[in-house]
Amino acid sequence: MIVKVLGNEFFPADLVLLNSSGRKGICYIETKNLDGETNLKHKVSNKDVMAICGDDPALLALRAQVKCEGPSDKIYQFDGTITLESSGNEKISLSYENFLLRGSSLR
Repeated sequence: MIVKVLGNEFFPADLVLLNSSGRKGICYIETKNLDGETNLKHKVSNKDVMAICGDDPALLALRAQVKCEGPSDKIYQFDGTITLESSGNEKISLSYENFLLRGSSLR
């Protein structure tokens, strides 16, 4: 499922950042509901994933599977992979920089 989040909206679930309207796939999030911090944190799409998900038609054609660790209380850690079935089952590593936590918001 692809979820499009607009500015000032909260993430409805834990998400992987596929692309962003920001320069070089960067977006800024606020996590004050999770950790009390009001400073913005930056997240960035993986460059290989972003190259495949460059626009809305490409996103709609995307066939992928994300595998990651189970639920954790460590909000500053994330390890996972995305397998891009629409690109010959290419596996790409995902990290904390690509992960958006439910309850944080896009700024």
